[in-house]
Amino acid sequence: MAWRVEPIWMPTSAPTNSDPHLPEKPGGFTLFEVVVALAVAALLIGAVVPGFFSLFEPPSRQLHQNLSRALRMLRNDAVLQAQDYVLQVDLVNQALVIRQGREEDAPELQERVLASLLRLPEGVEITDAFTAERGTGVRLTEPESLEVFISAQGAITPFTLVLQEAEEASPSYLQNRTLMGKLTLEDSP
Repeated sequence: MAWRVEPIWMPTSAPTNSDPHLPEKPGGFTLFEVVVALAVAALLIGAVVPGFFSLFEPPSRQLHQNLSRALRMLRNDAVLQAQDYVLQVDLVNQALVIRQGREEDAPELQERVLASLLRLPEGVEITDAFTAERGTGVRLTEPESLEVFISAQGAITPFTLVLQEAEEASPSYLQNRTLMGKLTLEDSP
């Protein structure tokens, strides 16, 4: 009698597929999944980064950017709807208000986008306001407020706002020197 050795096959791990005849699926991500994930990440970064960096901007720069956007929106709206607007700078209450039309009792514009743009940033105060440039500007007859007209043709009254930040010794000057409404922020007049 001869001894015969027969190998015994025994699995050492659980099969990955329930059917041992199917080929194993390779691991990892497809190129399409990677591209979609990168696109979503780029959109999120593009939305978050500008807001993050605006936290470190001085309040006068924030007011400059917000007022520039608001004037562009108002100017476009005035031309498209053939409607005059008035931007009133209230020095007593430190507020910026928009009215439709040039009448004193014209209703205030309550659009949420414009209201958020016209909020004064924390730590900045408007100490003075002039029509035109400071050197040749006309002193306000009513020193409590300034009215900037935005005509239906798109012209904006040139004006200067004197801004004082809480931690700054010298004021900044926010100026609109043209009828097109291009604002500049300067440290000296």
